[in-house]
This record gives sequence, C-alpha cells and structure tokens, in this order.
Amino acid sequence: MEAVGTARIRYLDDKTAKTERLAVLSTIREQSIGKKIIENVLVIAKQHIPEVVIHAQ
Repeated sequence: MEAVGTARIRYLDDKTAKTERLAVLSTIREQSIGKKIIENVLVIAKQHIPEVVIHAQ
C-alpha cells in the first residue's frame, strides 16, 4: 500500500471549507486519481458544512 495522492480540506468557518494542495504522483497521472480524490474531499467536507470552495494554482 502506497499513497499516490493527497488533498487538504481547510475549514474557513462554520459554513465554508476550501480544498487545497491536490497532488498526484507524476507516474500515475491521467488515471482519474485526482478526480476521485476531489470527489471524496467534497463528500467529507459536505458532511460538516454547506459550501466548499475549490482552489487551484
């Protein structure tokens, strides 16, 4: 078992969270891993707050 990607949820206040720092290993990109991570981040965050802001660089 090896971590292949990560993302961070930062809770800004009681109503808003922000996704940050999505990263996927370069050797396995283009396999929809990032999409799956973001989908899971949204599920987790929406269990606690009503609004999620997605941040990208």
